[in-house]
Amino acid sequence: MECQICHRDFQTNARCVEGHFVCNECHTRGMDAIVGVCLSNTSRNPMEMLEELTSPPFCHMHGPEHHTIVGAALLTAYRNAGERLTCPTR
Repeated sequence: MECQICHRDFQTNARCVEGHFVCNECHTRGMDAIVGVCLSNTSRNPMEMLEELTSPPFCHMHGPEHHTIVGAALLTAYRNAGERLTCPTR
């Protein structure tokens, strides 16, 4: 099938009822934009960030990027409020 965005061909059965297909690379492209917005954002209001993050055309309600937006907005607001975020390492 041909990806509706990049027009490359893929072996897949995944498509919508109208026959459209979007490859994984194109489908997850919005994830990088979310990281970029959060790293540059200075707001302490997660609702403002949610509005900003859900407004671009890459953010689809049923896309993978939609699942990370709430957590990203909350963590960014927490960081912007002066709290320190740390991640455990192995």
